[in-house]
Amino acid sequence: MQLFKTKASELSELSDFYVKCGYGGTFDGSDDVFYAVEDNCIFAVVRIALEYGVLVLRGMQVLPTLRGQKIGRKLLSYTSDHIAQIKAPCYCLAHHHLVRFYGDAGFIIAEPKDVPEFLIKRKLKYVQQGLNIDLMVRQ
Repeated sequence: MQLFKTKASELSELSDFYVKCGYGGTFDGSDDVFYAVEDNCIFAVVRIALEYGVLVLRGMQVLPTLRGQKIGRKLLSYTSDHIAQIKAPCYCLAHHHLVRFYGDAGFIIAEPKDVPEFLIKRKLKYVQQGLNIDLMVRQ
């Protein structure tokens, strides 16, 4: 497995990969994309988006047939090294069952008073859709 970083605009396979994973979110060409490749095939992706001047970890996906093999953990660790170099908070909206997964990479449950309003609104939208979501931050 090889790990890489690029801009979303330079990874032509990103849309197709997300379709394979069933991910319906959008992305911006300026997003930093961290991804895992083996045999010239992408099998895991996560992005860091700059939204309203705030870093947001988004779109963490591993091909469904490869989940549960700690691939996501390795990719998130690789990505966390990048986040640490930026020295700015990075937020994520995590499914509740993944809080420990993100916690192992240095994310903690965010205090609502410290969370940008647009992320609070996004979380509420997800909750209204029936999702159990936690707002997390890595300082």
